[in-house]
Amino acid sequence: MSRENVDLIREHFENTNARRFAAVMQNYDPSVVLVVSEDVAVDPGVYRGADAVGEWFGSWFSTFAPGYRLDLVELIPADDAVVVTVDHRAVGRRSGVEVRTRYSSAYWIRQNKIVRVHVFRERSEALEAVGLLERDAHASPDIPQARAHES
Repeated sequence: MSRENVDLIREHFENTNARRFAAVMQNYDPSVVLVVSEDVAVDPGVYRGADAVGEWFGSWFSTFAPGYRLDLVELIPADDAVVVTVDHRAVGRRSGVEVRTRYSSAYWIRQNKIVRVHVFRERSEALEAVGLLERDAHASPDIPQARAHES
């Protein structure tokens, strides 16, 4: 099942970057839960349900100018979850300031739907959330291992 989960998450990010948001929303279970850590975003907290999750991501995207990208660095399968490390590249919509940062998230999947997402600042936190240690983490072979953290 882990290969299918990795493929689902890869497709999820491809659709996000292509701005196919209806397809993105199709990946979420109606009762999906999003947890955004305090040190990650302006609006941290717990968001319940696909509508609330979609609104949070919509708000996040609206803070950046067109061209915002999420570049996959690694995908690590772990039973019913996938740890994703992503480079965010954007320009602030109001400030015009270029933003480049790296976050890691844990995605839990059930019956080919994302049921929970937890966004972390650090890769080690996402690995711990799915029950993996750094030494046990092995990226999907077609995504290179993460480089050192770049902010």
